[in-house]
Amino acid sequence: MKKAILYLAVFMLFAACEKEVRFKGEVTEPLLVLNGFAQPDSLLVIRLTASRFFLEEVDSFVTVKDAHLRLYVDGTYKEDLQSQKNGYYISSYRPKQGEVLSIEAEAPGFESVRAEALLPVVAELLKVDTSITLEGELYDLSYDWDPEVGDYIIDTIGLYTNYQVSMTLSFRDPPTPGDYYRVVVKHFYGKEYYDGYYDFIVENFYTAEMGDLLGPAETQNEYQIYADELYNGKTVDLKLSFAAHTYRDYQGELPNSTTSIQVQLQNISPSYYLYLKTFSEYSNSIDFFSEPIQVFSNVSGGIGIFGAYSSNVIELKFN
Repeated sequence: MKKAILYLAVFMLFAACEKEVRFKGEVTEPLLVLNGFAQPDSLLVIRLTASRFFLEEVDSFVTVKDAHLRLYVDGTYKEDLQSQKNGYYISSYRPKQGEVLSIEAEAPGFESVRAEALLPVVAELLKVDTSITLEGELYDLSYDWDPEVGDYIIDTIGLYTNYQVSMTLSFRDPPTPGDYYRVVVKHFYGKEYYDGYYDFIVENFYTAEMGDLLGPAETQNEYQIYADELYNGKTVDLKLSFAAHTYRDYQGELPNSTTSIQVQLQNISPSYYLYLKTFSEYSNSIDFFSEPIQVFSNVSGGIGIFGAYSSNVIELKFN
């Protein structure tokens, strides 16, 4: 309560006293911003943009089109990436698990940049136990005004079927330290319609930072990322649960096709782990008096993130 009163007092102080102050510092030159993520057996896509000065009143970033990007695999030159639209560059090579990928980029008017990422070897998935419980059904109703009747006409246009899903993923962490994981749950409607990420709870998977008494990781870990300090070289039974639903459209405006849930156990590169960790801390920092949080970047000479991940994918289908 005292802390809230202090914040309010500071806010009122600044709200009551407003004065325009001219910036007298040095305006920094734009840097190359390199962003991209590698996956095994997939084409590598990199995007290049230019950084902008923090006082510029613009909402978008300038894409860099005339750049030269070189791909190295395990220290050996592999190929040049080909330019696409909107600052994207794409490889013809499909990287493999365990390879160290390096990107060097040059563009007129910018300092050259370099980034490196290890494409992790996916963890050995030993067993998957799944329990799906039907929670109930809910009709989707429409209310249309009928002027002749002078009342609303109620019509049933669809049906939601709700489920509770519990899963245990048993996997073996490699004996070498420094492995990092992310758990992702995605919802697909039909073959092509991606409906977004699902919220879920991980019941027993923690990092050393969390300790043993902080409760479910869902309340502490926005991106569900984990280091293997507590599990190095061990067999892990990861338990998670989430609610799911299907929808049947009675009017035929949406395809009545299979709903599927994808559960991904990702092995992520150290750079990807540090990026998500610091970005979460930055996004959730609200203390006026806290130290500024620097989002992790592994792009030398510029800024951005070059990460990599490999995935175990478990798909659940609901008809």
